[in-house]
Amino acid sequence: MPPKEAAKKVAKKAAKKTPKPQGHDVRRAYEHLHRVNILHGGLAQEPLAHIDTLSRIANTSLAAGEDKTAADLLRAAEHIAFGSLASRDGDGSAAEPLLSAARAEYAQLTERAAAHWGEGDRSGARGIGGIYKSMLAEAKTAMAAGALHRALEYARGAEALAHAHTGPLRLGAGPSRKLKS
Repeated sequence: MPPKEAAKKVAKKAAKKTPKPQGHDVRRAYEHLHRVNILHGGLAQEPLAHIDTLSRIANTSLAAGEDKTAADLLRAAEHIAFGSLASRDGDGSAAEPLLSAARAEYAQLTERAAAHWGEGDRSGARGIGGIYKSMLAEAKTAMAAGALHRALEYARGAEALAHAHTGPLRLGAGPSRKLKS
């Protein structure tokens, strides 16, 4: 490996280990909620129900001091919104390198989602198990139809949802914050 590439790799690893500043996840949650609110108007009924459920759980998570969970839930909601707005039709004009890259990204996202989803105890999933399965099913259907944007948005959403802590909430823990949806 050339020295310049090795130095970049070391710097990248060091950056990952750097702790996030206080309030980082609250800011992320706020940004995702803002984007979801912008997209909210043009959505069909099913995605709206999923987005509302995830937003409600995210608000509860924020109130319990679970900022990272709230941010991950709202990131998943954002991907649902974008995925539902993306075309259901395949892009027949996409070049083979793009198709290959999209298939590889799709496979990686769904593998990571399955791995993260299987890691934790999902007995307290608080209603997100059905949303997670629905997102994966939508992603699979879209990928089979060649609708790359739709497939990747739903796969990213499922992966984001798999990162969210879904155990029982510790109500009363942490400062009380609430974002309006």
